[in-house]
Order: sequence, then C-alpha cells, then structure tokens
Amino acid sequence: MYSPINYYNQNSVYTRFNRFNIQNQFKSIGANNTFKPKTYNNFNNNNHINNNINNFNNININPNIRNSNQNNNNNIIKNLNENISVIVTTDEVNKIMKILKCCVCKIYKPNDDYATGFFCEIPFANSILPVLITNNHVLNKDDIKINRIIRIALMDDEKDNEKEILIAINESRITFTNEKLDVTIIEIFPKLDGINDFLEIDGKFDEIDFKQEINVLQYPKGKSSFCIGTLKEKSMEYNKEDILYSCTTSEGSSGGPILNRTNYKVIGIHKGSEGDGKSLKVGTLMEYIIPEFENSDINKSKLKLKDREKGAKINCLNNDEIYIGSLKNGKIAIFYSDKKLKYEGDIVDGKYEGKGAYYYNDEGGNLYVGEWKKGLKYGKGILYYNHDAKKIKYEGNFSKGKFEGKGIYYWKDGSYYIGDFVNGSKHGYGTYYVKGGKIKYEGGFANDKFEGNGIYYCNNGNYYIGRFKDGLKFGKGMLANKNGEIINGKFAKNKKKEIN
Repeated sequence: MYSPINYYNQNSVYTRFNRFNIQNQFKSIGANNTFKPKTYNNFNNNNHINNNINNFNNININPNIRNSNQNNNNNIIKNLNENISVIVTTDEVNKIMKILKCCVCKIYKPNDDYATGFFCEIPFANSILPVLITNNHVLNKDDIKINRIIRIALMDDEKDNEKEILIAINESRITFTNEKLDVTIIEIFPKLDGINDFLEIDGKFDEIDFKQEINVLQYPKGKSSFCIGTLKEKSMEYNKEDILYSCTTSEGSSGGPILNRTNYKVIGIHKGSEGDGKSLKVGTLMEYIIPEFENSDINKSKLKLKDREKGAKINCLNNDEIYIGSLKNGKIAIFYSDKKLKYEGDIVDGKYEGKGAYYYNDEGGNLYVGEWKKGLKYGKGILYYNHDAKKIKYEGNFSKGKFEGKGIYYWKDGSYYIGDFVNGSKHGYGTYYVKGGKIKYEGGFANDKFEGNGIYYCNNGNYYIGRFKDGLKFGKGMLANKNGEIINGKFAKNKKKEIN
C-alpha cells in the first residue's frame, strides 16, 4: 500500500489516491518478444490535421449535445475521429470537458512552440506524488534544470481565456526525464494556484484487448479537445513500451494523456504519429514509466528534506523581470518580463560573477556562455549567434565585457579570424580565412583593419607582401603573380606609386 503525502491546496487536501501495488498488478506485456527500436518522425506534424474533422456523418451524437452544449463543447466535438462510429453522450462530453479543464494543460516549449501535458498521481518511494507529465521531446534535461521556470496554461473555469501558471524548479522538487521512454515528470508542490485535481493511473489495463476504445486528450495551440480511437495490435518492430491506436490528433498534442474510455484513467502518454498523414498513433505505456521513475534513486532523498514544501520562490524585480534564487550570492536564474530566460549562473554581491549564461533579448538573440566578473564578461567565454547555441560568433578571452586577448571570430558566411583582440576589435597579429579555410590575409591588424606588415592573397592567385595602413596597401611592398613575376615598389591606397 502507498501512503499519501499531505499536499494542501487552497480548497482541498489531496488524499484521493488510487491505492494499489502498481508493480504487482501491472502485467508484463510482450516480455518474451524482441522489439526493434523505433524512431517517430512527426511528433508535431503540421499536415496531420484532418481536413474533414467537421464531418459528423459517421458519428452518432446525442442531439442534446448539439443543442444545449453546442457552444461550450464545439472544440471538443470537432476533434472526434470520424473514422470510428461511436456514440457520444452528453455525460461523456461533460466528464471529459471537466478533465480537460482540471487536468490537461498547454506547455510553452523553450522554442516558443506549444505542446500538451497533464496532471496525474503516481507512486514513488512508498508514497503517491501529484505530478505534471509530458514528453521528453517537449521538456528535456536542459529544460528542467535547477532554477528554471516551466510555463503552463489551463482553461479558466470562470472566464473564456487561459490562466498561466509558473512552475519553478529547485533542489527540493522531484524531476525525472527519460529519452528512451520519451517522458518527463515534474512534481507539483502544494499550494500551486489553479491545479486542483489529478488523473489516476489504470493499474488493471490489459493491452491485449484490441477492441478497447481510448481517449486522447490534447491542448493543441490553446484549443482543448479530445479524440476517440481503438487499440491496434503491435508488430515486432515496435518497442515493448509502445502502445498503438488509431485516432485523429492535432499539432501540439504531444504529451497528452491516453485514457481508458471505460473509466477515464491514464494508461499511457501520447507521443506522436506513425508516418505522415496517417491515423496510427504511438504512445508510451504507464506500466513501463512508473517502475523506471520509482527506481530512479537520484530523487528519493528529497522526500526527507525539511524545507521541501517551501518550493522555489519566484521573486519580482523593479523592471517586471522575475528571478529564482539568491539576488545577493549563489546560483540564480533571471527571466525577462515575457518569462524568457535572461541570465542563469553565479552571482556575487548582486552582480554576475563566476560562470553563467546570458540570453540577449535583442533582434539578434545572441547567447554568451562563460566567465563573469563584477557583472561583465571577463575571462574565457563563447558568444553564439542565437539562443540555440548552434553557431559560434566569438570564442576566446574577454575583459570588461569586450573581446580581449586571443580569440576566434566567425562570420555567418563561413569566414573567420584567428588572432589578437583589444577592446573588442581585431588588433595585433592575426589571420583572416575565407569560407573553406583558405587564408586571405595574415599579418598586423589595428581597429579591425589591416595595419603594418602582412600578406594578402588575391582570388586570381596573385599575392602582396608589404605594408598596410587603414586596411589598404600603403608603403613598401612586393606584388607577385601566379606566373612568378615580381614587382617591388611603394604603394598608396592599394595603388603602386613608384618602382624601385
């Protein structure tokens, strides 16, 4: 038996737990078979929304729904799978509408996209935890790091809009993610406004009964909806953790709960479509997620922390920005007013110091990752062209926030400079390479321009060895062509002045 933890909310105490021994009652499905790993190639397929979702010819719907509940449930009904002939009663729609409002949420992904998540009660360390569940491809280990904020939105019961909720991650909050199972689990602390109910897990679900009907609840692009489908037999190419079913889901449905239609309990998590434009869907069975979560020993000690019920406090700054952590010393995460990450790292005496990452909010969207001192970039660091950290802009030494010392600067066209920097400019000795790694210039620089002695290689095979000033050939030099002919002389503004 599992004993509930006392999770207090404004209106209720969470003691309504599904008490059963999950590991004893779950059946081992496909234990004697060998399954090949499978890659799902369209978790958020733009073309998968069926153009005929408003065609109800093959669905028997209670007339009362179209009359009394037409306005409230329009988004719900229109996403029913038109390929299955089912009877949908008013009670069923109302039941699922309540679940959608209370237990299913929209998740703001770090790349400004949307996905689905749901609230559920799961066993952990001889207790029952209320948690938020979604896919690993929605929120991964980089998204649920300490001092990160998870943004979600739920349907508002009283108003015709969404209500946003912020979930702050700190050391005492239990988190778990698994790429193979494609699942992420985040513990929901007590007194989190707006989250008042949790789904239960179906511990007696039998995957072998392929006549079973299921519901997939989703929150695509802020439109709560559900679809009805039936289980499909699993071939040898799928993993034992997979569950297959046919229904119509929309873009942004990744992470939604798969419910047993007979009791509205969770049997799995929806993770995508199998093939472009196909109605076959793939999810992960909860019976494989629960043991993996329970056996993760990195989080079990958190249940004993004295201050764990305090959670991570979200504080506000004067400019409407928010932060998690100490504003004086220690680790901190600061967010812009639109909840996008601004700075994540160390802080000393109220200023960035140590190691940290700064996300620029300008049009370019640069990202700096490296060392800081008294609020400025100082030491070794990398500046990226964007927050995705896929293309480096500068890598090297910094001083007082500017490039200083040895470094490499990369242009977007593929060319780059390796050499000395002073006060943010190329200054000293360096080499300029064009795309493909071919040397274009090697020699002295001053304030980002060729200066002093250097060698310049022309595209036609000629090259110049001599003096430069203000980026141009100036003074004594030698011009040689690819045929071996050499001209010595003095140059001014790139032009030969006289011959020696």
